[in-house]
Amino acid sequence: LNNRPSAHAMFASQRMSEALESLGVFLSGIDDLSPLSNGFHLVSFPLTDEWTDLPKLKNEKGYKLICVATAEPDAENLLEMDEGLVQLTATSVLSVDVLPTASGSESEYLPASYKPLYK
Repeated sequence: LNNRPSAHAMFASQRMSEALESLGVFLSGIDDLSPLSNGFHLVSFPLTDEWTDLPKLKNEKGYKLICVATAEPDAENLLEMDEGLVQLTATSVLSVDVLPTASGSESEYLPASYKPLYK
C-alpha cells in the first residue's frame, strides 16, 4: 500500500520476529494489578546478540541521548526547535542524560538487597 514495505520485509530477521513475539507475550500478560498497567514505561527487547557500548564519557558533564518518534516530515529539524513548539507537533521526544556514576558496589544508590551480591 502506498509504496510501503510489507510487514515481512520490515520484520524479516529472526531476531526481530522473536522480539515482536516477546513483546506480544509481555503485553498479553499485563493485567490491572500490574504496576505497568498505568502511566508511562520504557520496556527494552534486545534485537541483536552483541552488546553495543555507549560512547565513553569525555568529562563530568556527560552527554545526552535523544530519541524522536514523529509523524512530521523533517524529524532532524525538530531537534533544533523550541521545546514548546515541538510539543505542538505529532512528536514524542525521549532525552536521557548519560552521566558518570560509581561502580555498582560503591554506589550510594545501591539498594540494600543488592549489597550481598557484591561481596
